[in-house]
Amino acid sequence: MMSETNYEALGRYTAAKEQADSLAQERHNRAAEIVRMLKGASIFSGACTPAETVIRFYHSEVIKKVEELAQTNVRLETMIQEANSYATEVGKPQIRIIS
Repeated sequence: MMSETNYEALGRYTAAKEQADSLAQERHNRAAEIVRMLKGASIFSGACTPAETVIRFYHSEVIKKVEELAQTNVRLETMIQEANSYATEVGKPQIRIIS
């Protein structure tokens, strides 16, 4: 006897997986933006002497971006959990989170 596909579960898995993929890209972009901002904070004009020119560093903007990154990450992990809750039922691989 052939098992029937649970199309509702498959749809939920697919939607959550697509959202997770989108959020993973968004997280990557937010993190890259923060790296660029931090890189600017580490540049100064004096090699081993006190700088005569310093690039302004907007730490409040970095804090805002880190908070946005954290919110994106929470949403990503939620979508991964949702997709994984349906993965086995619909014969799809679970999304792994590595540390």
